[in-house]
Amino acid sequence: MDIDQSVPEIPTPVSLGVILVVLVIVTVASLIKTKHDPSAKAHAGSLRAHHPTDQS
Repeated sequence: MDIDQSVPEIPTPVSLGVILVVLVIVTVASLIKTKHDPSAKAHAGSLRAHHPTDQS
C-alpha cells in the first residue's frame, strides 16, 4: 500500500452518503429561503442573488 496507516480509509457508501446528506440540506435550505423571500432567487449565470434594488 502507498497510503500511510495513519490516514483513515473511508468506504465509498459512507462518502456518497455524506455527499447526499449535504445536497439534501442545501436544497431544503434553499427552498425554505426562497419560499420566505421570493426576491432572493438567483438568476441564470449569476453567482449571487439579485434583489430588485441592485443596480448591476
